[in-house]
Amino acid sequence: MDYYDNITDYNGTSNSTENHNDSMDEFRIEDWVEVSLYSVAFFVGGPLNIISFVRLVKALRRLKHPSPILLLRLNLNIADLFTLFLYVPKQIIWLIAQQWYGGDVLCRLCAFFSTFCFYLHSFVIACIAIDRLMGAWNINSVSGCRRAYARVSRLLFASWLLATILALPQTLIFKVYENIGMLDQNITQCASFWMKARYDANNIFLDPDISDMFKTQVAMEMQLLILYERWYSVAHLVFNFVLPTMTIFFSYTTLLFVLKGFIKVGAQVVADPGSPRRNSQQTLQGDLHDDVSSLAMSKGDGTEVSMSMDDMRPKRPKKKEQRAFITPFAAGKIAKARKEAKRQAALILLAFLVCWSPYYVMSILKVAGVFHNSLNQYEFLNSLITANPIINPIIYGVFRAV
Repeated sequence: MDYYDNITDYNGTSNSTENHNDSMDEFRIEDWVEVSLYSVAFFVGGPLNIISFVRLVKALRRLKHPSPILLLRLNLNIADLFTLFLYVPKQIIWLIAQQWYGGDVLCRLCAFFSTFCFYLHSFVIACIAIDRLMGAWNINSVSGCRRAYARVSRLLFASWLLATILALPQTLIFKVYENIGMLDQNITQCASFWMKARYDANNIFLDPDISDMFKTQVAMEMQLLILYERWYSVAHLVFNFVLPTMTIFFSYTTLLFVLKGFIKVGAQVVADPGSPRRNSQQTLQGDLHDDVSSLAMSKGDGTEVSMSMDDMRPKRPKKKEQRAFITPFAAGKIAKARKEAKRQAALILLAFLVCWSPYYVMSILKVAGVFHNSLNQYEFLNSLITANPIINPIIYGVFRAV
């Protein structure tokens, strides 16, 4: 076994460049499947998200007061549009052409945006989960809207900034290389310098005229280079998948416990003065209202779960404790909000994990050097990530009346 066989490949944009270089004239069945999946995502998800974008922009313009929920939806929609109109067309063209014709600048830009849209998508979904948790935990009814909008704006700014910073190294890692992999043909590819180094190293190892001492030196250099590559790959997986998934899971799990505390049908909800939940009547009212209006965004039939503040008028407080009486009708509304939050949390996690898990599982296996050769025939599973932009408008209810 050659040293090259022990080296794995990882990059966020062209995971099967090596495999294509070995058979430039052969368009595999896996390629047809991948192109078909990308095409479905483009022609179905594209119009769907464009319509969603127009409706969200119009809804934001109609509002007298800024809506944090709509702002989050709009940013998720933008991330999906980046995926569908920047990442997907590049993948389709590259799979059909099987080499790069766009030049070095476009190569670096595509490498940047392909990774940027992945980061942004994951971060915005995590922001939605965080905002819903914070909305149920400590928003005041008087200044809640302004505070929520400011908080969401800061979260989104951090998401865009972090996604940009994490994606910038791609512009240095990727560039155009000629004659990569097949020295007897004029093949041009947009590839990482790690991939180019592997091809060069493999050619050195296979050349009988090169001394063993020089090959050993090259092998040691490649070991260090591969170590850097794997650390970079691990960082990509952690920031793009592990941390967002943990954030989503923690936020929605905590959210369900918070909502559960408000389900007191026909009973009093007591606000202890020493409790971190605050001791004002307005806080309790605001929390309950936000649980219903912000956390349960829509019912299955497209109608919004809402609750009038008249349903939970607080009675006069007694000395050291503040009491608010919740009617059975109001409690029923909160119960519906909790049920909707459960359903939506399950759908969000399921869609995110189903669409993204194949991509990250294969990336982890490549980094670990497991099943390296057999993974090539399953590269088409990476295209499942583009199903998420189709599912998101349905889950988040962007077509309901706003």
